[in-house]
Formats: sequence, C-alpha cells, structure tokens
Amino acid sequence: MVSEDLANEDAEGIEHHFSTESLEKLEKFVKDLEVPELKI
Repeated sequence: MVSEDLANEDAEGIEHHFSTESLEKLEKFVKDLEVPELKI
C-alpha cells in the first residue's frame, strides 16, 4: 500500500499524461476485476 499523498500524486499524473483511450481501458480493467467480498 502507498501513502494517500503518493496515490493522489500518481492519480493526478495519470490524468495529465495518459491518453483518453488509455484511461478508458484502465477504467474498464479496474471495473472488470472481481473482488471477493470480505467475510469477517
């Protein structure tokens, strides 16, 4: 895990340096990930 500050810096960098097409592909990839529910 990275710090919140670093995550925000990376996210802003992605917004400014990735093409729209790459951002759309990344967003689809993240949405398509299957994350199991936490069972505590």
